[in-house]
Amino acid sequence: MRKPIAIEPGELVEKIRNNVPAELLQMKRWCAWKPGKEGRKIPMSIYGCYASCTDESTWATFDLVSAPFLKNPRSVSGWGFNLAMSAPLGGLDLDDIVMADGSIEERYRLILGHLGSYTEFSPSGTGLHCFFTYTGDGPENRKTKDIELYFRAHFLSVTGDVFEG
Repeated sequence: MRKPIAIEPGELVEKIRNNVPAELLQMKRWCAWKPGKEGRKIPMSIYGCYASCTDESTWATFDLVSAPFLKNPRSVSGWGFNLAMSAPLGGLDLDDIVMADGSIEERYRLILGHLGSYTEFSPSGTGLHCFFTYTGDGPENRKTKDIELYFRAHFLSVTGDVFEG
C-alpha cells in the first residue's frame, strides 16, 4: 500500500466539496481515516472512536465529518475521508493502474465507461475509485488481483481528485 499524497486538511475538504457529486456529499456514509501502521487507513467516526463499514451509527454526512478538518487542521493532518459501500452505493477500486503519463489501459477505460459514474484518483494517485449506484441488494463483493468491486461492508477513500473530468 502506497502512502497517500500529502494535502492540507482545508484544501482536501474544498477539493471534495468542489468535485464530488452533491448526492454523495449528502449521504450519511462518511467517516474520516487516520494513518496507521504499514500504510493502513484506520476509519474514525465523528465521535472519536473507530468507524465500522457495517455500522451505520458510525457514519455521518460529509459536512459533519469535515468540520474538524476546518476547525482544527493540525489535529487531522495526514488524515483523509472514507465512504461506506452499502446499497444503493457501490464502489470499484482499481489499484496501480494509472501510468506515469496519467493514462490507463483500454480495458479499464471500458469498465469505467460502462459504469458511467463519478471516478477519481485514489489517495496514492496510482489507482482509481469509481462510485456508482445499483438496484436491489447487489451481488457479493468481488476481488481479483487488479479489480475490486464492493457492494457492502467496505470503505473506499475519497480524494476529490477527479479522473478525466
